[in-house]
Amino acid sequence: VHAISNALRFLGGVVFLFYLEWRLAIAVLILLPGLVWMIRFFSGKIHLLSHQSMEQKADVSGHIQESLSGASLIKAYANEDRIRSHLMSSIKRVFQINLEQKVINSLAGLAINSMPGIARIITLAVGAFWIIKGQWTIGSLLAFQAYLAYVFGPAQFLASSNLQFQKALAALERISALFDIVPEDNQKNGCKVDKLKGDIEFKNVSFGYNGYEPVLKDISLHIRAGERLALVGPSGIGKTTLISLLLRFYRTAEGEIYFDGLPASDYNTASLRRRIGYASQDPKILSGTVIENLCYGNPNAGKEQILQAARITAIHDDIEKLPKGYETVIGEKGLNLSEGQKQRLSIARALIKNPDILILDEPTSALDSMTEKSIFDALPSQVNGKTVLVASHRISTIKHADRILILNESGIADIGTHESLLESNDYYRSIVAYQEAGSVTEGASF
Repeated sequence: VHAISNALRFLGGVVFLFYLEWRLAIAVLILLPGLVWMIRFFSGKIHLLSHQSMEQKADVSGHIQESLSGASLIKAYANEDRIRSHLMSSIKRVFQINLEQKVINSLAGLAINSMPGIARIITLAVGAFWIIKGQWTIGSLLAFQAYLAYVFGPAQFLASSNLQFQKALAALERISALFDIVPEDNQKNGCKVDKLKGDIEFKNVSFGYNGYEPVLKDISLHIRAGERLALVGPSGIGKTTLISLLLRFYRTAEGEIYFDGLPASDYNTASLRRRIGYASQDPKILSGTVIENLCYGNPNAGKEQILQAARITAIHDDIEKLPKGYETVIGEKGLNLSEGQKQRLSIARALIKNPDILILDEPTSALDSMTEKSIFDALPSQVNGKTVLVASHRISTIKHADRILILNESGIADIGTHESLLESNDYYRSIVAYQEAGSVTEGASF
């Protein structure tokens, strides 16, 4: 409405200026193309600086967050001065860009606001000359001056609005960039599931990060419901990638993954994930209490279920030693816990979720052999009938699996039981011999 009103005022003002004195109207309106050029010039500058300002502020925020989360690493390497210098450099750049923005805004405001003044000076000079010569009247001059406001007022409003719009547009473009990220399949739609049998099948699955060379190549694999499958292979070969595809963190580049005979892409993603428990070697711990972390996947878990999972994962005694036991606030990212305690907490959290499929990705890499053995000795009773996938470098962790899958650069190298692989696979046999000889320290990766 305001824009329409200004447009009508502008057109009406132009008509009356030509009606009063067309020659002076042309002389004054010649200034408008200059105003348009200045709008375009300053708009481009402001748009660019707005982008740079937001990017630099995001960079500063990232540095601060990284410095806080990695404080122990920074101190361990005595890099405080370098990090401080880097951060101050980023902050100075933000101030520099903000100063440039203020200068450009001031110059733009000065240029835009000077146009009506120049038009009035031209009108007064020419009008006074014509009045002296008797070719014009004072009344016509005053009327012409009045209608100048109808022309340059809306023009100034348009110019100022455009400059503000450029700032908003830069922010909108950054937000729009987030929407360019490929959305997850069926986050809201798709088939919802309350229970899975646990049957999983990979059919000719290939995947590579960001279009690079595939990490997984033509993987075809059938995991039967209730089966315990172990994943083995050199570091970086694709074990965690395979698990990430199961959790629908990424889409397959080729092929499809099936759950209970239905393509994973047909399921409601959130519903599918609720039926999968997950524990990794780098567990994510929230800043709430111990019990809030344990019940993250199952807020309605009973006390006995929680205690049982904590005892199986050998974390119960450690929790009891905390100031408030299970109600102790453990701090952001679990800074009050050791890596081993975090891993045990993560496994307990996955068990409390009571999933149909349990995925363990190097879940005990920070634990000593005795603690690891006690957990995996007690685990079968809790996962009976569930499909379990375990990725690990430790033979002691995986040798009792129903089948062991060996991955290499070409894909699936071999699959079989511990005993059959000892007889048929040189790579597996070398791992077993190396670890049984005691050459691998506790918690190390092969």
